[in-house]
Amino acid sequence: MSFIPISQAISAEWATIRLIATDMDGTLTQTGKFTPQLLRALQDLAEANVPVVIVTGRSAGWVQGIASYLPIVGAIAENGGIYYTPERDDPQCLVKLASDHRRQLTDLFHQLQDEFPQIQESSDNRFRLTDWTFDVQGLSLEDLQQMGDRCRTQGWGFTYSTVQCHLKLTQQTKANALEQVMAYWFPPPHQPSGDHGR
Repeated sequence: MSFIPISQAISAEWATIRLIATDMDGTLTQTGKFTPQLLRALQDLAEANVPVVIVTGRSAGWVQGIASYLPIVGAIAENGGIYYTPERDDPQCLVKLASDHRRQLTDLFHQLQDEFPQIQESSDNRFRLTDWTFDVQGLSLEDLQQMGDRCRTQGWGFTYSTVQCHLKLTQQTKANALEQVMAYWFPPPHQPSGDHGR
């Protein structure tokens, strides 16, 4: 397979692309930073009318800025909990939350902390709406497996990255969120789109 610069691609070649969805950290970043080449590529895709959605575990507060400042059509935050678009200031929640959702997550975190006293709340946790995070540093694979098992037995989801552990709803995944976003905001051309003002 050969690659050509986006700017040299024929617009007809892009016409069949409904959406490009991409992870962010370690995929779009180099040593934790956006590069000028990435920003140019995103701009080229926007000019070619190819929509890009970033899908990340980052917090709602962090991702709102990403959705506002980058030339993208939206961003999914918190491993599938929230969807931001540049046109709206308020996030679209992709999961059904109980009124005491954050309290339940706080309680779950404290239960884990009783068993694993070394875990500490992540610095961005206060900016989250749908999940709860703590730092993964210092945890073994066995620790992570035990935490995951404990969360699942209590009806909660658990995932982790190289940076953070996430406590969340079991159905809250990047894949589920992307399916919802594609079906509602980017339906196939032959299907009517949803009410985007919801």
